[in-house]
Amino acid sequence: MDRVIPGYDRVQPVRNFFCSRRGQRGPGAWQVGLRFDYVDVNSGPIQAGQLHSITAGLNWYLNPNARIMANYVWTDRDTGVPFGTGNFSALGLRCHFDF
Repeated sequence: MDRVIPGYDRVQPVRNFFCSRRGQRGPGAWQVGLRFDYVDVNSGPIQAGQLHSITAGLNWYLNPNARIMANYVWTDRDTGVPFGTGNFSALGLRCHFDF
């Protein structure tokens, strides 16, 4: 948080990530998140079912200008009919650099 101008600013790790040959290390900053989603798409003549999703996320801030993000999503769809019901998983990875 910026104390001069109110509002949020970028994450700034206490010690940036680094490894040296002398054994010095910095961990960067870590952030963990968990989310549950529920969507009911049964409305009037449209009966598309229900979705339940669980998302687990991990952010690793290497320094104030770089982070690596990972999200794993598990979704279950229940339509009431066998051919439209099931579940699936997804894994997303992203590297973010800004200057």
